[in-house]
Amino acid sequence: MNVDDIKVEELRDDELKNYIKNINDEHLSHIGHLSLYYSIYNSILLIKEKDEKDFIKLIKNRGERELIEKHYNDLITIVKNIDNIFLDNKDRDEVIEKIYKIRKELYNYLALLNSYIIELGYVYETFDYSIRQRIAKSKYKNLHWSDLRLNDFLQNILSFLLENTEDYNEFNYILGTIISLTPFRLTKEKFTEIVGDSLRKSLKDMPKSIVENKLEKAKNDFDSSFVKGYGIKFDDIFRQVESFKKFNIKNMTIDELEKEKKVVKEIILDVETVANAVRSLGLLTNKLYILYILKDIIRVSDINKDILNLENKNVLTDLEKQIDSYEDSIIKTVDFFQEINREAFNRGISIDEKLNAELENTREMLAYYNDIFFEKEDILYPNLDDIPDENYIEQNVNNFLQYLNRNVKHMGNLERKIRMKGLLLKLTIPFSSPDKFMNYLEGSLNIKVTSKEEIFLAIDDIHYFMNYFNEYKIKKDS
Repeated sequence: MNVDDIKVEELRDDELKNYIKNINDEHLSHIGHLSLYYSIYNSILLIKEKDEKDFIKLIKNRGERELIEKHYNDLITIVKNIDNIFLDNKDRDEVIEKIYKIRKELYNYLALLNSYIIELGYVYETFDYSIRQRIAKSKYKNLHWSDLRLNDFLQNILSFLLENTEDYNEFNYILGTIISLTPFRLTKEKFTEIVGDSLRKSLKDMPKSIVENKLEKAKNDFDSSFVKGYGIKFDDIFRQVESFKKFNIKNMTIDELEKEKKVVKEIILDVETVANAVRSLGLLTNKLYILYILKDIIRVSDINKDILNLENKNVLTDLEKQIDSYEDSIIKTVDFFQEINREAFNRGISIDEKLNAELENTREMLAYYNDIFFEKEDILYPNLDDIPDENYIEQNVNNFLQYLNRNVKHMGNLERKIRMKGLLLKLTIPFSSPDKFMNYLEGSLNIKVTSKEEIFLAIDDIHYFMNYFNEYKIKKDS
């Protein structure tokens, strides 16, 4: 639909409503076509992944392996017979229910796999921290505190931060990297204050289901052993995690620590391979769900049947062209669609119940289509009108902080530091300004609480990172 020359303010009320309906119908049709082509495209990649890495064999537990393999086979079979979808509606509801059930089971498995990745990550950080401490003691033992110009270093970091505030993602990446290279020296009280402030800001004006999900995710990021099924499903990974925790790190040499660290990394990579495959299967259920819901409005005559063949891996380029074409078509009308909706709202034009239901259906389909992480359904399609008040957020944030305080009491000093630092790195807005971050950094590099060797190592590592980042920016801008 060509909308370039249309003057919205000159449209009659009935014309506005017609454009809203027609563009909405067009978007739905395009989303259906895109879901069809993405289903083929992603299935070809999944088959290739299974042939090359065989993620199924990486799953040691028989029950979990057989179920994931069954879901893989069921979904690939649906896609292989995808042209049958347009023949009749006889099995439509049954297939939709099957896809829905598979999606739910895959999500639960992915949540568990991610929980093991988090716990293995903490094991890895424990080995890494011990190695870094010993390297620092050896490398910097002959340096004196007077050799360090700490104030100049801190000023350099502040200047570096202020030079890189324009790009939000880059700025957060810089903060996260510097935090990861810095000794963790926050008191429990200061830590909970930072976490609480960050959560209150990031949860403000969020729908209730998203607030609850983000707090649950923060709990899991801190300690994933509370995830439902942890230690029961994929229990071979659980046993590996527990075996690493029993190592007497103080009595291990650097070579022994490096060896075990490498083993942990290899396990993480294997679990990530399985998790990524499960996520890909989950995203495939999203596209198939859309396809079966919208199949009646997809123009069959527009479909290039030659690229619906999973056996032909050479069609990926053709699929990409089809996908780009439909996505470009949606993008060209999105601004106009938003503009006519604003105009209708400003004029006080009422949208009838039928059209409103169609618009809501498009929002739901877009939620599934735009899901790139394989999210939980109540997060994917939240009730946007269910916004909790400040008291609700305050109460739930305080409950989370109490959860943190209860758990850190039962942890050793090293585990507590590593888990607290890990959570800090995953907060959306850990520090509201460069000054607050600098206060954190000064505290971490304070000779009264951190050895000079650790401070020297952190400074060298941060200097290296800043030089690397500056070189990267120069190349990117050139």
